[in-house]
Amino acid sequence: HDARGPACNAKGEVFFIDARDNTIRRIDLDGHIQDFVSDAGQANSLSVGADGQVYAVSRVTGKVMSYDGAGKGSVVVDGVRGEYVLALPTGGLYVTTNDESGAIWLVKDGKKTQVGSGPRFATGLAYRPDQWLLSVADGHSRWAYSYQINADGTLSNAERFFWFHVADGDDDAGPESVCYAKEGPMMVATRWGVQICADDGPTQVILPLPDRSRVVGLCLGGRDMDTLFAFAGAKIWKRKVKVHAVGAFTPWTQVHGSKL
Repeated sequence: HDARGPACNAKGEVFFIDARDNTIRRIDLDGHIQDFVSDAGQANSLSVGADGQVYAVSRVTGKVMSYDGAGKGSVVVDGVRGEYVLALPTGGLYVTTNDESGAIWLVKDGKKTQVGSGPRFATGLAYRPDQWLLSVADGHSRWAYSYQINADGTLSNAERFFWFHVADGDDDAGPESVCYAKEGPMMVATRWGVQICADDGPTQVILPLPDRSRVVGLCLGGRDMDTLFAFAGAKIWKRKVKVHAVGAFTPWTQVHGSKL
């Protein structure tokens, strides 16, 4: 298998793409893996909206798709060759693309608008639980950018802000998936494992996988929303943690500074 691009819903069910089989699968609350969509349209990442719809983007087809609870799909917008997608509480989507250098798009009401740029190769993205700041990973670097989210969905005050750990002499942490926990920490899938960042930028903790393989996708979910799922191609790892999942279905949540 080639598992990547995960997202969880309000129940704690986790959806992910099996790129090898071009399918979308679901991990239910008992940990069983089930087929959800048999033809994923060569999608490479997912997000779940406030309405429970599963959204998928594809850098191959350029389509943003929406799937209902039965796995029935419809086209949201065409012509956006997305790397990662993020559903917003307001009903719109942010999509990172690399047709233009590190472009970030807002997809809403059937329209697409470029609202940001900066990363050389934009990959995963997530917003803080207080829905004020957006983080976007720069996929061929050791950085993620931070943006202020404006009321109309546009982005401002771009800053190369989060610094990921790399080996001496290396400049590429390979950041992919990004997710926030309800309590505030930001987690990023990297070559070295799951890196957890402080509010002021640097990595505080690295959780390596038992086999030391690269993490390409991650999300929080599970029955109590406190299971961290790490996706590493042919394997999916999980462990209980002391933080909880958030998503477009989560109300505004105040964020406190990270404990050092």
